[in-house]
Amino acid sequence: MSFGLAALGLGNGLAMPNLNVWLTSVATAERRGQPLGALMSAILLGQFASLLLSQPLANALDLWGAFVTLGVVVAGLTLVTLPATVKRPRRTWRTRRSTFE
Repeated sequence: MSFGLAALGLGNGLAMPNLNVWLTSVATAERRGQPLGALMSAILLGQFASLLLSQPLANALDLWGAFVTLGVVVAGLTLVTLPATVKRPRRTWRTRRSTFE
């Protein structure tokens, strides 16, 4: 359990500063708050919704079955949405073209 928490903390610690820097670099100064607010809203809503969605699933299955089921669902959603993301040209937060293309 402690290894999983350490891995989660490491991943979160590496991802959050990079997401913040990336979002502030692709948005103009006037609109910089919108993508950062959307990021924080998505994180907090995801934490709240995970309790509501995972508990009934864990009660119906066991805890391992809930993790496997949600893992398969997330992998399926990734496979479905990845082609749409790759084909679309990368643009910044509704402002200007990205310099990372």
